[in-house]
Amino acid sequence: MRSAATVTPAVATTSLALSLHLPELPSQVKDKILSLELMGVDYGRALEQSPALRDAAPESIHAVVSFLQSRGLQFKDLGRVFGMCTSVLTANVRADLCPVFAFLSADLGVPESAHWRVVIKCPRVLACSVRDQLRPALIYLRRLGFRLCMLIK
Repeated sequence: MRSAATVTPAVATTSLALSLHLPELPSQVKDKILSLELMGVDYGRALEQSPALRDAAPESIHAVVSFLQSRGLQFKDLGRVFGMCTSVLTANVRADLCPVFAFLSADLGVPESAHWRVVIKCPRVLACSVRDQLRPALIYLRRLGFRLCMLIK
């Protein structure tokens, strides 16, 4: 039996490795990581998929979260939405997200009270450009003979 004072080389190496000082993360980065982890978003994976997240201010992320909640999404749903489409975390509410919700209402006739259902079923819709993707896809489907009632069901 060893005494408490005896240190093996493996233990000494482990102790040395554990005592290395790692740089302290800025509080903004800590806040961002904590916020995302609380929503169920893996920060490392999100950063890998959306490098712009590194420079995003926590306030801009909170603005996106608040906007989505104002559209009926629950906090528990945000992890799924952001996990499937991390670029939404760095979206500009006015330039990127508002046009999508306007498209849902005006072009598809989705009532505002049902916006959250569309987003839960297809989170990637939030990352689509209305002008370049959503509206052209709708026009194409209409040309094929699809009607809105067929598309929404």
